[in-house]
Amino acid sequence: MNNILSDINTHNALSPTLASIFKSIYQKTISFLENSSNQFPPFLLRLILAYEFWEAGIMKFEGNNWFGHITFPLPFNLLPNDML
Repeated sequence: MNNILSDINTHNALSPTLASIFKSIYQKTISFLENSSNQFPPFLLRLILAYEFWEAGIMKFEGNNWFGHITFPLPFNLLPNDML
């Protein structure tokens, strides 16, 4: 019976420590996010734009002539489609 009570007391003794660890991690995370809140939105926007420009560049680099099937007005129809 004493072993069971000692296990319960040990478990109860660890719980506040575990709770304080989680509270400390939470507070550090919130503090970090509050301090860097001005930097995250532009960084995320730059990541999204970098991805979009990268994808567009790769598609253009590997793709066919997008303007090959279009007929252009007079000054541009004198140029070959490969040049456009």
